[in-house]
Amino acid sequence: MPKPPPVSPSASAVLEKAVALHRAGHFAEAIRGYDILLPAKPRDGQLLYLRGHAAMLLGRTQEALDFLARSVAANPSATEAQTALGNVLLDLGRAREALPHFGKALVLQPANIEAALNRGVALAALGQHAEALAAYDKVIARAPELAEAHHNRGLMLEAIGRPRDAGAAYAEAVRLDPRFADAHLSLGNILHRAGAFDAAVERFEAVLQLQPRSLKAQFNRANALRDKGAAEEALEGYDRALAIDPTHAGARGNRAMTLVDLRRRDEALAQLAEAGTPELLNIKGNILHEMGRFEEALACFDQALALAPADATALSNRANALMALGRHEAAMESHDRALAARPDDADAAFGKACALISLGQFEEGWRLFEARKRKRDAVGHRSFPQPFWTGAEPVEGRTVFIHHEQGIGDALHLSRYAPLLAARGARVILATPAPLLPLLTQWSPAVDVIEEGTVPAEFDYHCPLMSLPLAFGTTLDTVPPPALLKADPERARRWAAILPDDLPGPRIGLVWSGNPSFRNDLFRSIPLAALLPLVEHPACWISLQKEIRASDVPALSGMEHVFQAGDGLTDFAETAAVIDGLDLVIAADSSVGHLAGSMGKPTWLMVPAGSDWRWMHGRETSRWYPQHRLFRQEKPGDWAGVVARVKEALAGL
Repeated sequence: MPKPPPVSPSASAVLEKAVALHRAGHFAEAIRGYDILLPAKPRDGQLLYLRGHAAMLLGRTQEALDFLARSVAANPSATEAQTALGNVLLDLGRAREALPHFGKALVLQPANIEAALNRGVALAALGQHAEALAAYDKVIARAPELAEAHHNRGLMLEAIGRPRDAGAAYAEAVRLDPRFADAHLSLGNILHRAGAFDAAVERFEAVLQLQPRSLKAQFNRANALRDKGAAEEALEGYDRALAIDPTHAGARGNRAMTLVDLRRRDEALAQLAEAGTPELLNIKGNILHEMGRFEEALACFDQALALAPADATALSNRANALMALGRHEAAMESHDRALAARPDDADAAFGKACALISLGQFEEGWRLFEARKRKRDAVGHRSFPQPFWTGAEPVEGRTVFIHHEQGIGDALHLSRYAPLLAARGARVILATPAPLLPLLTQWSPAVDVIEEGTVPAEFDYHCPLMSLPLAFGTTLDTVPPPALLKADPERARRWAAILPDDLPGPRIGLVWSGNPSFRNDLFRSIPLAALLPLVEHPACWISLQKEIRASDVPALSGMEHVFQAGDGLTDFAETAAVIDGLDLVIAADSSVGHLAGSMGKPTWLMVPAGSDWRWMHGRETSRWYPQHRLFRQEKPGDWAGVVARVKEALAGL
């Protein structure tokens, strides 16, 4: 007897089972049920929505997009379908297409929190930060307990430049949901940027409690520890990040830079021996640059550019290496390429400015020199409510505040502009570093000198010292004379009685190093041992070196006949008093060289191959100091050649 045919389940039963599977998280099985029903109901909006939603939850985004689009076409008034279609488009990076669907969902159902929240996400993805912030504010008004909305609101506040408010939003998200890892991470990042390193580390550690293999948290924690000064702990943190992802260039590069912080440069270079990305090659090149190995650094930057020809960082670094090698014209081409790749790059613009000024192209050079204020390592930049003096504004009867920036040598070099401003009828207030106060307060009756860090109660305009060459339109032919500082007569008489007067030959002051914290000090300061052949010349040698480095102490035994004035040089007025009684000053590129030049004293300056912009390129004399004679390295690091030429010049005195 034949078997009866199987009984087909009803469509309603199939749908009921598929929906149950869907709700239970068995999305693939649910899809099989929906696919049984769809041939008979190809335009059923709800069925198409369920089919698309299940595909979306399985991560089958393109498939989900097809069914959800068909669902919305079949039933435009379905809020869930409109929201889901917006979500899928957002996942596909099509935020502009997603927006109308979230908007439609909210028209249909104003209380749809999911659509409102993701509308904010879409606006944020399109860079419409203020609009996204307003969207999140509306979500929070309806659902103040929604931690994700507070977190997203913080992201937008940060994007529009309100970091303090952003931090408060992240903190609220963490309060509402202590297990919200992304909120902890964002709060940690903003605390880090605010310099609250310990608090930032706590947030990153909170993330790691929730997600032990969070690469971002490990990496950011190590960065905060490094910036805090806990270099050894930072190294351990970078090692943990690299254990998660051995290819992470940021962790590898920052680990190398931490080794540099610890003065373990050779170890850092060994770690980067196989550097194969532009980022790591740039770091390796910068380490080599800091070590004075400019040719090797240049090779690293060239390798980086072979991989990424438009890498603005590599182009800028390459230009700096060429400058250090004294190849200014070639450096200019790299600076131009860097700025073409990234026009707002302050480091590239400043680098080009230094090259231009070094080559005598002052007009464009001074203009680009203003980029120093935007550099990542900007020093001494300040702003005030009063307007900036550009040189064009009339100043007669007005007060102009000139504020110091950068080093003491810079203050001595450019203070010459203050009397010129006073000659235009301005009352001039000049802020200067404390060691210069006793010297400069007696300098010019037309200039009021105050200590750096103080601000006058009232003034009409302000201008940083380093912007004065631009404000005065300085050209090669209009460089103003030095400040012409004079020693205090009483101090000069006292030093004249102290200095030896029973030795034959001229009195020569000697300085071989500058401020060790200066970034390029390694290249401009000279090891004392290199100068021992120089002091063999018969003369009355006076050391003006205030601080003796530990590395120079052994060489002092060969300088027993050199009078050490350093202990008595309590400020620059004392140094000026000593210089007043000398015939010649021989110096490394340092503040004492500027002081001697400002006093009109004959000065022989020993400068590196890639010298500072003010000494210009390839010149033996200085436009800034008529009494200066420049002895320049013919190749980087060759102080022996410089000393030999100085010694030869001494023989000709």
